[in-house]
Amino acid sequence: MSEEYSLRESVAKLGRLAPIIKDADGNIIDGEHRRQLDEKWAEEFSIKLEHIKDPIQRLLARMNINLVRRTVSAEEKTKWLKDLKELTGWSTD
Repeated sequence: MSEEYSLRESVAKLGRLAPIIKDADGNIIDGEHRRQLDEKWAEEFSIKLEHIKDPIQRLLARMNINLVRRTVSAEEKTKWLKDLKELTGWSTD
């Protein structure tokens, strides 16, 4: 069963259970699959975090939310770390 099917089935049975989380500028931090399933979800059931104002904060928030909530693949973790390196200019040393 795919994630989209599971989400679609869950929404059909229980309704929207989790909001879409956005940064101060309205960029999605968490909930892209929910938005893809139902565009109105982003308009009608979202939380805007006014203190998240830049790409580094947004990425760190995304990492935190996802690591706490679900199992994250090694590939996704690697991508996040590459993105963080690019955003900050940090060295892999």
